[in-house]
Amino acid sequence: MNYYDDLSCDFILDKITSSNCSPNSVVGVNPVANTSETINFYENYSTIHSSTPIRRVNYGPISWSSMMKRDDGLNMLWEYMITYKMGCLKESDIKKKTHDSNHAIDDEIEDRYNDLIKNWNKRSKENSDLMDMKHLKQKILNHLPPRRVTWCLINRFFRYVYPFAPFLDQQNFEDSMTNILGGKPPDDTPVDEKIKDLKINSKEEFAKLGLLFVIHRFSFLSMFTNNEQENMGLLSSVFNEVGYPDIQCSKACVENFGYLIENPISVEVIELARYCLHLFPLNAAYSLPALQLMFYLRVYNRFAPEDGDGADGGDAQMSNAVIVQMAYHSGLNREPSKYSEDNDEDAKLNHIKRKTWYFIVFAELYHSYTFGNPSSLSSISYDTKIPFVNSKNSSIPNVEVEEKVVSNLQTFLKFKEPIDKVLKQILNIDGKVKLIEVSENLSDLETLFFVIDKTFADQNPQIGFDLSQKIVTDDCMKIHDTKFYLSMSSFFISIYFHLYLFYINKNHNLSFFYLKKSFIFLLEVVPFYSRIVESSDLVCDFILNPTLEMTIHKANQIVMSFIIKLGFVIYEMKKISQELKEGKNSNFYQYLNTVENFRNSLIKISNYSIYQILKLSNRYYYAWRITKAHDLVLKTITSIQFYKDNYHHPKLNFLKKPKYSKNHLKELHSLVLDAIDRTINETNNRCSEVYVSNAEIDAKWMQSRGLTDDFESNKNLSVFNIFNDDL
Repeated sequence: MNYYDDLSCDFILDKITSSNCSPNSVVGVNPVANTSETINFYENYSTIHSSTPIRRVNYGPISWSSMMKRDDGLNMLWEYMITYKMGCLKESDIKKKTHDSNHAIDDEIEDRYNDLIKNWNKRSKENSDLMDMKHLKQKILNHLPPRRVTWCLINRFFRYVYPFAPFLDQQNFEDSMTNILGGKPPDDTPVDEKIKDLKINSKEEFAKLGLLFVIHRFSFLSMFTNNEQENMGLLSSVFNEVGYPDIQCSKACVENFGYLIENPISVEVIELARYCLHLFPLNAAYSLPALQLMFYLRVYNRFAPEDGDGADGGDAQMSNAVIVQMAYHSGLNREPSKYSEDNDEDAKLNHIKRKTWYFIVFAELYHSYTFGNPSSLSSISYDTKIPFVNSKNSSIPNVEVEEKVVSNLQTFLKFKEPIDKVLKQILNIDGKVKLIEVSENLSDLETLFFVIDKTFADQNPQIGFDLSQKIVTDDCMKIHDTKFYLSMSSFFISIYFHLYLFYINKNHNLSFFYLKKSFIFLLEVVPFYSRIVESSDLVCDFILNPTLEMTIHKANQIVMSFIIKLGFVIYEMKKISQELKEGKNSNFYQYLNTVENFRNSLIKISNYSIYQILKLSNRYYYAWRITKAHDLVLKTITSIQFYKDNYHHPKLNFLKKPKYSKNHLKELHSLVLDAIDRTINETNNRCSEVYVSNAEIDAKWMQSRGLTDDFESNKNLSVFNIFNDDL
């Protein structure tokens, strides 16, 4: 039911006021006030974020930034934090001038400038040398691990990581590496034997070596979990040469882990892979290896702990657009069987081309519904068939894995058209669209999602994975499902939050409907935080983590938004409570008590979310930024000073007025309490884990990003550097 009137009011509220609400109970129910109502998802705020006069970033309407600007409470918080940051900076500048002479400052600036010039010249020379193929070849040799480690990493990639990036033919790639690196090492090859020469006969072989480096890095990342105890246990099993029972490793597996751990693959190899790609000009026709390298680098950027798509999507939109244009230029948008022979060799190559094209299509779709940016490709511009598997074209020997990879892609592509319909209306900048049409398309998408995924959380109560080959196939599909479930849930939550804000001053019942629907979906996702962070196993974590980070980021913003609103209600009610002479059991105090209890529970959820993402912050830069920013924000919005300072803000009259009845708040509170029982209490009962200290994590990221040279002397300002950047 999409149309809301007096007759349907009771029905709609009944759907949303049940104490046992689940996503299934409200799937396909997105009511509107009347059929002529229109909406523009860009109204009443700016999607442009300017941290400096010359640095401007445009965010989509369902991005975290737009959600913050669209909401009055979060927008007030944003302005307050920026003002607070500027005040701190001015105070620090004064202290600096007080304690240091102008002469000392000038000397320091001059020294730093000279160091900067030297480093820049040195790096420029290195970059110039690398573009020389001979120097690049030597650099590659220097960064290649020993021969046995090289092939062990290749084997690991095709066994564990390939299902998430299936754009290579294993036999073809291994044959290429045999030609370039030499054959696979026999069992008696010394562990430390290096590769001494590279047989490079064409520029395309540099692209293949770039692919090798990306594969190496992927394989290395797949070795570690989010759980430090798991990692420590694995390391112990490696160095003590004993099996690790929870991982079911054979002795050979443990020995292989030993080789890999003793020869870590650093992020520097990704820079070398980029240099290999730079040998191919953007305006030239691309060979398939070069296009594959470009796409693998894009996939890596999405999952990389040191970068990832990040809070704003990083450079994803530009990278995706370039890849799409290169794919068009290379003809991947055309069905390959129309212009090639149907022999076995061409069948495998055509299969690779189809998979590559449709993963590009899905990557574009994912970026659109995650960040709200328009797609750079059109469905009328390609006729490539959806990938299929037969006995001739499988890219790996294990046909069962290949079939599931393709089946998984086919399932996801069923969502493309309904997602596109919703996005076409949400991303309409110029004009308003009829809300009834948005509602209908959103309902169709919800229904499809829950028909296919059903009750995902009930089917997957634990996110656990096994290293045995028998289980890996199913685990990979579970990882894909979990990732898609989290990203789609985040998409739905963002839209419901927009609709809640749209109706907040127009229709009391409908604003509550969409608020509660946001909470239902949000709190359904919360249990996955600890399951992924604490209960997962090898192979999967680095694939799931970026989506988990984005989900926590958006969900916690919505929770904080309501903490602010309830905080102003409490502050206002306490200010006027002294004027009341009624007893403590009056309706006034009962309502105040309800608001306070609800807010305290929301603070628990927010703290829990920050705690979970804190566990990723040692390895994930985006997680560190969220942790520092949200921790500061939560401390701010739970302090009385924030409400005192903003009491006369122009938007306060709106924020401080109670919007919902005591019963409505109790309904929302019951959902939160249930989530607390299912997640936070369960987590608290588990044994504590070992994590790197906050100070060590801060120092690592601040220094690696060049935010400060002396972290200790600036640690009080570090959070504000992050907050003003993007968070």
